[in-house]
Amino acid sequence: MPLEELREEILEKSKKETYEVLKEADLEAKKVLLDAKTRGEQEIENARQEATKVIERQKSERLSAARLEAKMILAEAKEESVKAVQEEAWNSLEKIRKGRDYEKLLRELIQKATDAIDGIAVIHANKQDLKTAKKIVEEIRTATVSNDAIDCAGGALVTSKDGRVRVDATFEAMFQEHDEYMRRTAYAELFETRKKKEEKTTGANTEEKPKKTSKQATKKTKQKKKK
Repeated sequence: MPLEELREEILEKSKKETYEVLKEADLEAKKVLLDAKTRGEQEIENARQEATKVIERQKSERLSAARLEAKMILAEAKEESVKAVQEEAWNSLEKIRKGRDYEKLLRELIQKATDAIDGIAVIHANKQDLKTAKKIVEEIRTATVSNDAIDCAGGALVTSKDGRVRVDATFEAMFQEHDEYMRRTAYAELFETRKKKEEKTTGANTEEKPKKTSKQATKKTKQKKKK
């Protein structure tokens, strides 16, 4: 083989080998880049998913906190409403204290309390009621009135002579005795009864209108044909 042809053959073979090497290198580079891109996209997706979880968790926590706060606000509002009813009840007692029938009520309270005391009963009343109490005791032979006034809005405290037995018939004691009952009653009237009324109204509004009977539909069709 002539030298020139041999040289051309070697050059051609060298070019092909170089091309194949470059081609493989290019493919490898593209593969490396693709792998890097895939890993990057996966990392971004993982980060996005984690961020979504954090956001949802925060939303859930905030929603729970908001619901708890709403419950607390509602409970406080209900408590204030019940307290308002209790205040009205107390004010009604004070009105009785200033009314014309108070002496009659005080007599009944003292009489009932002294009946529970064996022997001489001692009546304790506030400063304003001492005179009335002494007037009432004149009718009760087994009782006496203490000159030491007590601090109460009305009514009386009745004790045995030795102080061992006490019957508290003051307004404060009566109010405290019925406090829990008043709270339950007020709560039921203010909220439970209202809730039942609202549910009843809502139910009435959502009821479907009665469907027309076949006779009514036929009659209406005949009226349209006449027209």
